Amino acid sequence: RWHISLSSFFKDYVYIPLGGSRVSKLKNIRNILVVWVLTGIWHGASWNFIIWGLYFGIILLLEKFVLKDFIEKLPNMTKHIFTLILVIISWIIFYNTNINNLLICLKTMFIFKSSNIVKFFYDNAYLIFNFYIIIPAIIFCIPFNIKKLQFNNDILNYIYNIFIDGIYMILLLVSIAFISGNSFNPFIYFRF
Repeated sequence: RWHISLSSFFKDYVYIPLGGSRVSKLKNIRNILVVWVLTGIWHGASWNFIIWGLYFGIILLLEKFVLKDFIEKLPNMTKHIFTLILVIISWIIFYNTNINNLLICLKTMFIFKSSNIVKFFYDNAYLIFNFYIIIPAIIFCIPFNIKKLQFNNDILNYIYNIFIDGIYMILLLVSIAFISGNSFNPFIYFRF
């Protein structure tokens, strides 16, 4: 709800007063960039937040004016993976207040040097030892289009729905246990 109200604020008090999308293409581009830069500044007065805002502004502009037709033709799975990659990159920009660290993180993400395989396994030991958690997490992130089972009996439908909801609750509790039990992981918005 907080993000909805934040988005509504920027839409109502910045984007629409600037003319919104009912202006020329160039002014619409300006309006989108202004809103996203201000959103970045709202999160903090550090360069990484301004870069974060520009990053999302540029992504939206590319999606709206350049890649719209191409993206619409992609399969849903590809669009989902594409979105996850962009969001992961955004969190790296958001988290790293030092620009050099940000560049090192981005370089490490996308450039793999096979010359030092021992260093790779050392740096990624957490990933390797938690592979049994990561694979189900990846599977559950995939947007499957599963139709709910429907029985002819209302009681069976009720029991089935309770069973499915129970599975979701168990997965949520297990996820919370792993997050809170493995390391110190403060909520990133505490500093705002």
